[in-house]
Amino acid sequence: MSIPSRAQPPRDFLLHKPLAPALRPETADRPMPFNTNVSVPPSFPKEKASTACRECKRLKCKCSVGRGTTVCDRCIKNQTVCVFDLDEDMRRKLSHKRKLNELEAERDFLLQLVNTLRDSSDDKALQLLGLIRSQAPPAELQLYIKNAMTDGGRQQSPVWADMYDRTRSPSNTIDFHRPSPHRAPTIKRLPNPPVYHVPAEPWTSVTKSDDFVSYLVSLWLMWSHPFHNWIDRDLFLRDARTGNLSSQYCSPFLMNCILTEACFYSDHPEAYADPTDRDSKGLHFYEEAKQWYDRVDGQHDLPTLQGCGVFTIW
Repeated sequence: MSIPSRAQPPRDFLLHKPLAPALRPETADRPMPFNTNVSVPPSFPKEKASTACRECKRLKCKCSVGRGTTVCDRCIKNQTVCVFDLDEDMRRKLSHKRKLNELEAERDFLLQLVNTLRDSSDDKALQLLGLIRSQAPPAELQLYIKNAMTDGGRQQSPVWADMYDRTRSPSNTIDFHRPSPHRAPTIKRLPNPPVYHVPAEPWTSVTKSDDFVSYLVSLWLMWSHPFHNWIDRDLFLRDARTGNLSSQYCSPFLMNCILTEACFYSDHPEAYADPTDRDSKGLHFYEEAKQWYDRVDGQHDLPTLQGCGVFTIW
């Protein structure tokens, strides 16, 4: 009687059969349980190093570093010391340089901010402090500092350089009574283009330039209105653009009050009542505002009260 042969396992099973660990001497005679669930450590993809180690550079071969390690595969295989020169990693150097430039820019901005707070008048410093407390973005703070720069800063400005040299040079004497088209910037060369556009007439007779009035109104809405916002900007602009003297939210008195204060934010020649007098900023608009106030004395409408409020802050 023939004995049936035991079924043979597939060839693929034998090829991929996991190996059991070697037996220790004291357990060599004991049978080992067969376990097919042997854990295999996961293999991570190799990454090319951003810069080769010294040994790979010397051999001029590829340098690959496994994930989670700082030693390249070739040095592990050859059991050699693996050293990376981080100073020669150009990508890291560019990143460090970019970060250094950002830190230097932030440092310069902070120094400029401190100098502006130290050298500015009390009103300017309080306005800047108000911007900081209102969490204004750095770009807005830089714009404020740029507009509040000192005489030394104006000398470096291309718009005001010619005017600064003429007024400050002791060897030059200017005849202010002789009109000259080259003495000062024109309305077309205003330092900042107006953000809001309003007509000059019929609100003021000091100037007929719509651009200059729009420029001053834009300055006032940008630098003064955020801190003294008892005037509704949209309603004021809406009525100012209509040119209607009977409008509800704009009047010649209120407009000239705003233009008077706005002149203190500008160094444009037309902001001075007398170009030879540095203390005459806004006086021409102030005189017209006083004339309108005398006409509306006893009239307690909203623009009159708002104009009086503007006068109380300067």
